[in-house]
Amino acid sequence: MNDDQEELPTQRVAGVEYLSCEYCGEPVSQLGTRTPRKYCKRSHRQRAYEIRAQEARVKEAEKQAAVLALARASLQRYSTAPPRSEPSAPPPPDPPAVRPVVVPAAPAPTPRPSMPLADPSTPRAGRRSLFPSFRRQDQPRLFDADGE
Repeated sequence: MNDDQEELPTQRVAGVEYLSCEYCGEPVSQLGTRTPRKYCKRSHRQRAYEIRAQEARVKEAEKQAAVLALARASLQRYSTAPPRSEPSAPPPPDPPAVRPVVVPAAPAPTPRPSMPLADPSTPRAGRRSLFPSFRRQDQPRLFDADGE
């Protein structure tokens, strides 16, 4: 047995040994797994992670509070000496005046060419096509007007 498996709490249910969920203590099925499962549900795994993360944040805050208390104590201990006077620095110079940037106006856009529309008063059969035919004039037509 691995050391990891011995550390996890186990239960016997119907003669089969199960690991206990670290969150709720229920037996955890180990069917089809190579590594032992620690939680019976994914939600229990997430809740256990949230608890561990919260504990880590609390420990970090306690450590920062202890460091801050030590820093304050040492500051009070060494603050009995008179403060050193530092030479005053001259005030910083005023920033240079900003000139406005003049951007030339963009030229007016050229109008886009539009396609001429057919005159609606002429019948459709009498209209000429807007596009030239790609059939050469000397070629015979394959079909007549009836499609034969």
